[in-house]
Amino acid sequence: MVDIMFDVEAIEAEYFTLDEFEFKNGEVLKDAKVEYITFGTPQYDDNGIISNAVIYFHGSSGSCYSARRISEDMGSGEIFDTDKFFFISLSALGCPGSASPSTTGLMNKFPEYDVEDMVNFQKQFIEEKFGITHVKGLIGNSMGGFEVLTWGCVYPDSVDFIISLVSSFKVGGHNYALSKIMHNILNNQYTMSLSSIVPSMSADSRKLNNPKNTKSAVTKIQAKNIPSTRFLSM
Repeated sequence: MVDIMFDVEAIEAEYFTLDEFEFKNGEVLKDAKVEYITFGTPQYDDNGIISNAVIYFHGSSGSCYSARRISEDMGSGEIFDTDKFFFISLSALGCPGSASPSTTGLMNKFPEYDVEDMVNFQKQFIEEKFGITHVKGLIGNSMGGFEVLTWGCVYPDSVDFIISLVSSFKVGGHNYALSKIMHNILNNQYTMSLSSIVPSMSADSRKLNNPKNTKSAVTKIQAKNIPSTRFLSM
């Protein structure tokens, strides 16, 4: 008999809007979009609130569909039993699909945020959308694992169990290097913001679409705005 893996990606994403979300630094984002999927079987308490919710937190390059990472152990009668638990997986704050620099159009003016802001974003969503103030469990992978640990520290009485995956305090060398490079790109004083690159490209798109001109245009942007010695500095 061949086991059939639970197909997370077959679930259609849904969307919810928070009227406003306040960051730790006091900045407020209005009409904050939340992308999410749900699956499993909800159970309700005496007040009609879902009592068996398990929230999945994805990694830094993921989305609400990243719950597929645990799909081998998901399904009826499996470890993550869809007959016993109601799963909620959403695209985190700052990730395309939910409120992010690109989807809001704020680009580099998007409020600065940290892991606790990401946790608060998820927590506010499940409270407003489902009325849930206490969850059965939290499962997080990589960056999501740090969110899970943060939730457990900041709101310990609001969850029964947490599972943090690939979220050691000791970061692998290649992960550190990649994160450091991305950090330097974002903070480099010579880096041109996307909002200033795109309009100029769009205005002369016919030239850029010509293979003879594309290489020259990109080379000029790199040479003028992103010196390679600073771009790759560790």
